[in-house]
Amino acid sequence: MTTPLASKLEQVLKWTCVLPLMVILVLTFVDVFMRYVFASPITGATEIIRFCMALAVFAGLPVLTRDRGHITVSLIDNLLGAHALRIKQAVCDAVSLFAVMLLAWRLWDQAGLYVNTQAATIVLDLPMAPLVYVLFAFTVLTAILLAAVMVNTLAAASARGEIS
Repeated sequence: MTTPLASKLEQVLKWTCVLPLMVILVLTFVDVFMRYVFASPITGATEIIRFCMALAVFAGLPVLTRDRGHITVSLIDNLLGAHALRIKQAVCDAVSLFAVMLLAWRLWDQAGLYVNTQAATIVLDLPMAPLVYVLFAFTVLTAILLAAVMVNTLAAASARGEIS
């Protein structure tokens, strides 16, 4: 059962994923139009598109993780029994959690470096640190949701008597 807060958070995450994609779509269209019709592209369009792409990808991570919507390859699944599949899923979840936590740590470190060096984009002079802190927050949320998915999976297996 989903709580109203979780439902609201999911909607915010989905819109945080969709809005940058809409900006990319409109900005790319207008930029190409301006470039070919008036020989005057939009200044900094590439930088804005890069920021929006990062936001769209990292905002989508928590939703995909919660729904187990990531792309998977099941080359050996038909060779394994039910118990081995559960073990494989637990190992994959643990490795994924480690990777997401490693990514969060590196993003935090990178954001701190950007703050210290006052890194900014070349054309529009947009500061990089705020974007990387937002990406860090989405990554931490992804790690929390992945841990929750792992706990729910283990609790369900325990309830079925598969784990003692």
